[in-house]
Amino acid sequence: VEENIGNALVPRQKDVERQMMNDPISKIVMQHNDELEDLDAEERDMLISVAFTHPVLRDPKPSVWIPSDEIGVSDDEVRRTLELSRDVAIDNRGAFFNKKLRVEVNKPPPDMSEFALVMAEL
Repeated sequence: VEENIGNALVPRQKDVERQMMNDPISKIVMQHNDELEDLDAEERDMLISVAFTHPVLRDPKPSVWIPSDEIGVSDDEVRRTLELSRDVAIDNRGAFFNKKLRVEVNKPPPDMSEFALVMAEL
């Protein structure tokens, strides 16, 4: 069901959440705490300590996330990339190719954390 706001049709929050729960990546993201009240005291203290730091200085470096494969090409790529530069975060855990050679995920990306999700809201 959609609501009419101005000239745009906007889906209701419940409909959006229902659609997101059918998407595996969205389901993983939605399982993480992203509200300040949801964090424990230690996580809140860490968040407060960097809250007013410039984003360039506090944001984690992005990572490269490649799917693992049965013949080890991705393992080799991770190893070779890390040998070339420790400044590139790369991982192949949590993503894999299924039998139809489509990428599936079974855990969050390596650079995702509840702390990062809250920081993104600042």
